Amino acid sequence: MLQSTVQELYTVVENPIIWEAFNKESLTKSEKYQLHAWIVANIRQREFEWFQMENGIIDISTFKSYTGIIGIILGTKRTRRWWSEYKIYYDPKFIAYVDEYLEKQPLSDFHKNIEKILE
Repeated sequence: MLQSTVQELYTVVENPIIWEAFNKESLTKSEKYQLHAWIVANIRQREFEWFQMENGIIDISTFKSYTGIIGIILGTKRTRRWWSEYKIYYDPKFIAYVDEYLEKQPLSDFHKNIEKILE
């Protein structure tokens, strides 16, 4: 799980357009595909972590420390639209978990705030 998380971060460092695409006004076709692929990989990893928790391999605390990023990944209007369209490709119980989680999560200013914080 740690290796996957670190790889996710390095992918964004090496391809900053992915990070920028969360709030960019409009995206090119290439940017859309890059963001889509990155989100698929990230949400699939969160689903894997959910399976690990459901099967008792990791505890709830560890699970939450890894999956808290769901609110960031699916924290913009663009990515919420993505989730509503593509969630059907995930496990139904995981979908229910994410939907319930998102109901309690307002849209995130994380991507914009990180720029302000690191000025």
